[in-house]
Amino acid sequence: MTARVTTGLGRLDEMLGGGLLPGTLCVVYGATGIGKTHLGLTFAHAGVEAEGAPGILFDMNSRGDSQQHHEYAARLYDWSLQRWRHTVTPMAAPFPPPGEMAARFCDALAWTGKLRDYQVPAPDGGLELDWNWKAEYNHALYTVRPFVYFHLGAGCRRIVVDGVEPMDVPGDYMQPFVFDELYRKVIHRDSETLIRSPALTRQRERLTLGSCPQLARPQAAPDRLAQPPGRGAVQLGHLRGQDGQDPPGLPGDRRGQRAGERRDGLLHRLQQRGQLA
Repeated sequence: MTARVTTGLGRLDEMLGGGLLPGTLCVVYGATGIGKTHLGLTFAHAGVEAEGAPGILFDMNSRGDSQQHHEYAARLYDWSLQRWRHTVTPMAAPFPPPGEMAARFCDALAWTGKLRDYQVPAPDGGLELDWNWKAEYNHALYTVRPFVYFHLGAGCRRIVVDGVEPMDVPGDYMQPFVFDELYRKVIHRDSETLIRSPALTRQRERLTLGSCPQLARPQAAPDRLAQPPGRGAVQLGHLRGQDGQDPPGLPGDRRGQRAGERRDGLLHRLQQRGQLA
C-alpha cells in the first residue's frame, strides 16, 4: 500500500485514508475565506515534523500578500515567513547569501488577467506572447529556479502554490499558463532529472558551502514530485525519498525513461570534465 503524506490535520488525514497520495497534483478550490490558504500553510509547516524541513510557498496574486500568508504563519505557528530575494543570473555565483535559506515565500510570478493581454499579433496571423513580457518572465525565473532548487536540495519536500484567481475559462487566463510553466519546467521536470540523482547527491555532500551550510548535510535523494489529486486554487506538492532507485515511468508514457536518459547524459558530461567521481 502506498504510504500517505500527512496534511498536518489529523481529522483530514483520516478522511483521506491516511493523508495525501504521493505522485499526484492536488488543487484545492473554494469560496473566498473558506480556508484554502490556511490549509496550504498547515501542509507546508507539517514538513517540519514529517521531513525535518518546512515547505515553500508561491503566491501568484498580483495584489501583494492579500492572502495574509505572513500573518497566518506568525499567528498559527510562530513562523516568520520571509520573502526569497536571491536571483541567479547567467554566469553569476549561484549560492544564496547567509540567511537566505530561511526565506520560504516567493511572489515572483504575480501575473493575472486575460491571456490575450500578454499577446501580440504573430506573422502567421495568429497570436504570440509579447517579447517584452517574455523578457520579464525569464528574468523572474532567475529568482524562481534557485528558490525551488536550493530548498529541495536542503531537504524541503512540500510546495504550495497559492493565489490563483477564479476564472470561468482557464484557457483564456494568464495564471494557468504561468502555473503550467512553473509546474512542468521548474518544480516537476528538473527535480526528476537533477535533484533525484544519487550520484549528484553524493557530489553535493562533498561540497563545502560556506555561505549555504544547509546544502552540505546528507539528504535522501528524492525521486519525484508527489502531489495529491484534485482541482482548485491552492496546490500542494510533496517530494519523497527512496534508496537511490529510479521509479518506473507512468503507465503508457516514457517520462521516467526520458528523465533517466537526460540524467545519464548529464552525469557523463560531469565525469568527462572531472567534476564527478
